[in-house]
Amino acid sequence: MPILSAIGRKSPKTRALIAGIYLALGLGALTMLIPLGLMAAGSTKSIADQRENVLVPRFLVSDEALWRKHLEALFNESMDALNMAFDSDYIVFEDIPLPPEDAPGAELVPLWREFLASGSLPPEAITIGHYWAPQAGAFPVQLRAFRRHLRETYGTLDELNRALGTDFDAWYTVFVQPPAYLFPHAKPGATPLADEFDRFKLTAPDWCRVVLSPEGYFKRLYLKPRHSRDIDAYNAAHGTAHASYADVPLPRRFPETASPLEQEEWMDFTRNSLSPLWVRDGVLDTPETRWRDWLVQRSEGKGQRS
Repeated sequence: MPILSAIGRKSPKTRALIAGIYLALGLGALTMLIPLGLMAAGSTKSIADQRENVLVPRFLVSDEALWRKHLEALFNESMDALNMAFDSDYIVFEDIPLPPEDAPGAELVPLWREFLASGSLPPEAITIGHYWAPQAGAFPVQLRAFRRHLRETYGTLDELNRALGTDFDAWYTVFVQPPAYLFPHAKPGATPLADEFDRFKLTAPDWCRVVLSPEGYFKRLYLKPRHSRDIDAYNAAHGTAHASYADVPLPRRFPETASPLEQEEWMDFTRNSLSPLWVRDGVLDTPETRWRDWLVQRSEGKGQRS
């Protein structure tokens, strides 16, 4: 027997009561769904969007938010690595704008891709992103791919440990920090596992490769800690008039006509801070110098054909 009779349900007061009950139940369900949605959206967060609390992650609807997430993964959560590559001084990934399609230098992108495909760079000039997430503690796509590569190559964990001289006790612990070939202590083939990683990284897709920048390293981690990020402080110390750090060169050879301080910094940087991989008989041989040489050779080749 129903609680409310058929006649009782026709009463306006009863109908209002029933509507109120359904409304309260609906609002209660909604208040439960919102935290659930926030929790689901929060599972996609990383350091690029950790301050956001939204039901729909912004990277699903915003190209700029997606760009920041990509950069965070591409540079393995390292702002120093990004600033060296971009010759910039961003503090957090949230500050990085999406560049317009007609941004300065956009016309060089096809040439840069052609340069990379030409094989002009040594393997040590390449590193990969989407591999390491030390702050998030996640397993990015290239780390999973590296473990899959090792499993396919060696079959079992015991065989991997025997061949590479490691002592991993589970596949999820297999990891090697990408060798930092900008710095003097990093040497190719330092360990069998690092050597295996160097071979693997060359098979990674183009969208997750990064070219090391000794010039960016010189400015970001050598000059700016000495003179601050204020170009005026650098100019005052060197007697120069650069508009920004982007104008500060890293000469290929010892700058004989430069100021004593510039000469001292060039010698100190190339001898003590930069890996000897990028110095040949006192002359810099870096990805940047090879890129400029390639552009000149390409231009000269076109001129001769015309």
